[in-house]
Amino acid sequence: MFANVGGVVNSYAVAITDPADEAIIYVEQGTTRNIILTLDSTVQLYISNDHPEYCSASISPVTDATPHTATMTVAANQNAPLNGVAHIYFSTTSGGAPIHALYIHFTPATGGTGAGGTGGAGAGVGGSGSGDANGSGSAGDVPPHVHSYEWKVTQEPTADADVEEIYVCECGDVKYRQGLSAMGAFDRESADKVLKAGYGAIVNIETSHWNSLGRTIKEAMIKRSDVSVKFSFLSEGHKGTRLNLTIPAGYDINSLYDENGFCGLCNAGTILGYDR
Repeated sequence: MFANVGGVVNSYAVAITDPADEAIIYVEQGTTRNIILTLDSTVQLYISNDHPEYCSASISPVTDATPHTATMTVAANQNAPLNGVAHIYFSTTSGGAPIHALYIHFTPATGGTGAGGTGGAGAGVGGSGSGDANGSGSAGDVPPHVHSYEWKVTQEPTADADVEEIYVCECGDVKYRQGLSAMGAFDRESADKVLKAGYGAIVNIETSHWNSLGRTIKEAMIKRSDVSVKFSFLSEGHKGTRLNLTIPAGYDINSLYDENGFCGLCNAGTILGYDR
């Protein structure tokens, strides 16, 4: 598994035999980060990246010396979306089924801070300062506030409740607002279950609010083609007859989606048949 070592974000232990554990790595826009992986064997790791337009990733050969280590380098593009996520998948064969995944989470690039002036033996504070030979100094002008924004939500969205996400400074100034939809949360939660499932597993997803699937769960099912997914849902989304449908491992997921990027579960049931 990937386990945080000693609270250091960029150092992880890897147990190759434990499938589908995940970790989150934060990388600033326009920067490069090295992640040191410690492994329990010398098996070679291969990686794939689902968003190469956001970042590039490479991995070094695993060392023979104990402990066995490998270095993964992630370079985030300057235009990588704030709070966007790329998934780096690990396998033991080229193009093989993933055994682990890392979430690469993009954060704003941080800027430097200016230093105040000094005078004589006395220090000025802020943008400028003055002092005399006797060691006394007067405080400089207080520098103007420089906004430093980050994305925050008042609460996490759930599969049946929308929330708003804001890009806000610590002073309270809000620069951007965007909605986080309940359906989007359902889509992400469902995709997370699929990505974390063991090899060849059957994933059960039940909902009483939605009867269609979005892009995130689609990408997860394509990535984890070894997994079967069983959906239990109401025929009219939030009401109606409860139906059960299984999308088997290896099925052509794209064939279930329309030109708008959505999969209606009732339509999928017509194609695949419902579970008895």
